[in-house]
Amino acid sequence: LTTLQAAGTGAIMAGGAGMGLGCLAMVNIATKKEPKLPWDEGGRQNRVDGLSHNYRVRAMDLGVWLGIAAAGVTVAYKGGPTQVGLSSGTLGKLQTVGLGAATGSVLANVFIAATK
Repeated sequence: LTTLQAAGTGAIMAGGAGMGLGCLAMVNIATKKEPKLPWDEGGRQNRVDGLSHNYRVRAMDLGVWLGIAAAGVTVAYKGGPTQVGLSSGTLGKLQTVGLGAATGSVLANVFIAATK
């Protein structure tokens, strides 16, 4: 197990845990006596205090998606996950996405701090 494989697998686990906690929060909201669901009838998410227009949220979203895209392009250009030191098959692809998202998140935080 290389350091890059361990980091990629850790990123997958952290992302999965975050998604699980988000789903549990939505279940908690939905099962209250008077649920105030975080979306409307059209499926659009209602965010608190104009959060959907928040610069930091948009920078994080863009950073994560660009990190995933950059990691995917890099791995595809190099010839696959094993060529850059990741696992083979589906796990290697998931490690690519996890590392790209984590890298994009870190760079987005740096960008936010630099432009504060």
